[in-house]
Amino acid sequence: MNTLGKRIKSQRLEKSLTQSELAKLLGSKTYTTISKWESDDNFPQGKDIKKMCEIFNVTSDYLLGLDEKGGSSLPVSVPIIEAEKTGYPPFDKRAVIGYKEIIYTGLLNQDLFYLKITDDSMMVTAKKGAFVLCKKQDTVKNGEVATVFLKNTSEITLRRIRIIDGMKIIESESEDYDPFIATENNAVEILGKAIEVITEI
Repeated sequence: MNTLGKRIKSQRLEKSLTQSELAKLLGSKTYTTISKWESDDNFPQGKDIKKMCEIFNVTSDYLLGLDEKGGSSLPVSVPIIEAEKTGYPPFDKRAVIGYKEIIYTGLLNQDLFYLKITDDSMMVTAKKGAFVLCKKQDTVKNGEVATVFLKNTSEITLRRIRIIDGMKIIESESEDYDPFIATENNAVEILGKAIEVITEI
């Protein structure tokens, strides 16, 4: 059944918004409120539904499941890769450890991937063992969390990107991992923007 919560989630993902970003757009909400809506543990008020319809550019009837028009959803099989030294180029089929089928609108499966977290370097955003849904893109905004490929070590991992005076500073959320500046000798490739964190597949 395509519930209100599932439609909110699919439309949020189509807009490449995190739960925190949607909460900010709605004003005086937190990501936990959005999470409860998406899991159908709680329901938004009328004014919140109206605002989300404006953000998602859909009708309230569609969001409430009264009308199938105004959006479309389809199952996509999303590859899962591990945050580690895979020994393979990013997105090489040999680096894929599995797949998860999700209902998603607007993007095809080649636009998405899950990153399995294998350390505590980003312990605030995503603890060890969590899975991060990412949208493939080679740039992110200042302060956003991205999946990156560290070319010197051939490691795929999750990091926060700070951009200061044109320099990209790669940060973790643990004191055990020092921040560093991306340079030609310390090259970093951005693979995708982190959209959502889940604890299990």
